[in-house]
Amino acid sequence: MSAPFAKTISIGADGLSRGLETKESLSIELLPDGFSYCILDHQHFRYQVMESFRALQPLNENQWAQAIDHLVRENANLSVSYQKVNISWFSTKLILVPFDLFKHAQKETYYGYANNLPENNLVLADRLNNLQAYGLYEFPAELKARLEFFFPAHRIRHSGSVLIESILAARQLDEWNASLVLHIRRKHFDILLLEENKLLYYNSFLYEEFGDLMYYLFFVLEQFELDANQMEALLLGEISLDSERFINLSQYFKKITFIGRNDVFHYHSEFDALPHHYFYNLLNLNSCG
Repeated sequence: MSAPFAKTISIGADGLSRGLETKESLSIELLPDGFSYCILDHQHFRYQVMESFRALQPLNENQWAQAIDHLVRENANLSVSYQKVNISWFSTKLILVPFDLFKHAQKETYYGYANNLPENNLVLADRLNNLQAYGLYEFPAELKARLEFFFPAHRIRHSGSVLIESILAARQLDEWNASLVLHIRRKHFDILLLEENKLLYYNSFLYEEFGDLMYYLFFVLEQFELDANQMEALLLGEISLDSERFINLSQYFKKITFIGRNDVFHYHSEFDALPHHYFYNLLNLNSCG
């Protein structure tokens, strides 16, 4: 793919034969620093393709409509029809409202209590069944129009909604006791604090240097009067076991473990080259109701 994106990962794309799109789902992840997509074969419940692209320049919300035009034009896998299209959108502004307090007609009002809504943005609402709440966030109107043009049957979810729902579902099924979940990407990260199966805190932060991430992390822990030396942390996202980042983190916590891949799905053999905690949100979009 030509500028403004550079391909960083390609799994299964070269051997993909077209013509079965009506039996497949497309999942897309839109991030400030790039774009990823994967294709799920519903007949075998198997992820058969995944590709990831790094933005050569940081993208703000207003640039994504033009970027989608470029991506669809340059990638044949995005220019065909699918049974379902799920899209994950990242922003640092996600407002959580409990079910019993929420009314769809007032979502702009709820969102406006915490953030100013730009004139050219919409407020979207995600239903989070595991949390028993709605997630509210702003979304560029021009980008929404472009997505409706290219993917008429698409569904948009905030990346935080996907992460919260996936983690709460995994917590109910898996035997891990971590009270802190860190989802680390190249230019942003998410923090979740848990008490048993309940979410105490969620937030996301942009960062440039890893020292910034550490500052935000320990600022949050300080606000809750938590001692990292007594905590178990669950790690996911694009951070490797042998990286300097992981080594630095592991010095502060009682225990750090990596989350496993969702075994509800099967995966193309080339996925074996990726650590199982990579692209967690993208590969869980299909399981978020």
